[in-house]
Amino acid sequence: MQDRNWLGRSLAGTIAGFVAVSLMCAAAAVAEETAATDDTSAQAAAGEEDSGPNRGRLSIALSNDFTTAYFFRGIMQERHGFIWEPTLELSMNLYAGDGALSSVDVGFGIWASYHDEKTLNDGNGAESLYEVDYYPSLTLAWSNGLETSLTYYFYTSPNGAFDTIQQIDLGVAYDDSELLGAFALSPYATLSFETDKTSFGTTKRGGYVEFGVEPAVEVSLPYDEAGRYPLTLSLPAAIGMSLYHYYDDGVDNDAFGFGDIGVHAGIPLAFIPEDFGSWSVRTCVDVLFLSDTLEAANNGDEVFAIWFSGVEVDY
Repeated sequence: MQDRNWLGRSLAGTIAGFVAVSLMCAAAAVAEETAATDDTSAQAAAGEEDSGPNRGRLSIALSNDFTTAYFFRGIMQERHGFIWEPTLELSMNLYAGDGALSSVDVGFGIWASYHDEKTLNDGNGAESLYEVDYYPSLTLAWSNGLETSLTYYFYTSPNGAFDTIQQIDLGVAYDDSELLGAFALSPYATLSFETDKTSFGTTKRGGYVEFGVEPAVEVSLPYDEAGRYPLTLSLPAAIGMSLYHYYDDGVDNDAFGFGDIGVHAGIPLAFIPEDFGSWSVRTCVDVLFLSDTLEAANNGDEVFAIWFSGVEVDY
């Protein structure tokens, strides 16, 4: 027990140091490159005029998903009835350059899960609105394809199913397309630490780590000679594990949480004018492989398949 707590404190300290170093590097890179970019800002601005309808620093992303089940990091929330999960994300670019640091963005997102089963509602709120999450973020993109992010989550339940949970996530992703070309894996890792309440509903706050890849291929469709409707197929895979207490149900404290493999397909809606943003549709199937603890929380099913589909808009 003490070893795991020590690990959590050490990792938390490492994250804090990593974030501090990243911010200092970002500040230094911005200061160094500002002078170099002053003389070319006019040319860059002119070039951006042909890059699309959104030529500013504010971006908006919307998604509208429908799913057969809602699991959070392997923990079953709802597996019956109608489930609707919309998302709204705003992002502001604070810096863009050609040096070691490519960009700095701050963002804010809202995600919701609506259940017609009125999951665990206490009768005192919006009965079908199971969850609404709010999350500010900071993202640094680097010229070598690396991206680091810091996100703070507030998981709230308008229908009173659970008390507000807070977690801080550190994300690292790598765009390996230049290195591996068509065989790129797009690996990522996420470290998460509970700061108030817990996802599993117990008293001991925990730490979590996830590793994943998502190789993808773009396929040309018949009769699409102009190439406006490429079909993107991806095969995501992930594994989620507890660093300490994340899957502690008071009886067992599993290190392994779940494995996830999937098949995702998406296609752009190119008939919509680009002045209205970039629209696309997707349909996905994921299969979860659960630990003994999560199996017990999932009505005894160790393997569980989830289908979800939706529309996305980026502007």
